[in-house]
Amino acid sequence: MIRFAPIDAAEVEKFLIEQDSISDDDARLLARTAQGSIGRALAGDIETYRDRRETMLDVLRALTLAHDRVDLLHSAESLAAAKDRHEYEQRLDALEILIRDAWALALGRPSGTIVNGDLLAPLQQIAGELRSEQAAAWLKQIEELRGTLEVNINRKIASDALFLTMAAS
Repeated sequence: MIRFAPIDAAEVEKFLIEQDSISDDDARLLARTAQGSIGRALAGDIETYRDRRETMLDVLRALTLAHDRVDLLHSAESLAAAKDRHEYEQRLDALEILIRDAWALALGRPSGTIVNGDLLAPLQQIAGELRSEQAAAWLKQIEELRGTLEVNINRKIASDALFLTMAAS
């Protein structure tokens, strides 16, 4: 197996625009979510990603703005309703990206550096309430959940526990 270094998002975006004839905004978002992989960018479905992202944005709003545990449990149900483990993990990926974006904004990074630039207004609102140690703890909790997925745990219980633990931190 030969591993290549990630390709710069701007190069992936340029390739998508030239080869796949998609809009500039869609190409930019796909390129940034592809983590340097043209194959991942070509395989990505932008509308599915946007749906996942909107669901996970609701989770962040419930955690930072509304502090609503009932909404969190509803979101956990939605997360656990994923058809398979791969879809479940892609939803977790979307949540991680949103947390990183909000964290970056909270730390004062330029808005042009975040993945979900089209969600700048809601992410800035979340960033205004997000503490750095909180974001770090959330990302760690998500990674720990990923580790437990290896032993085939119940995703519904794991999602409930994740979101309630995140709410407590």
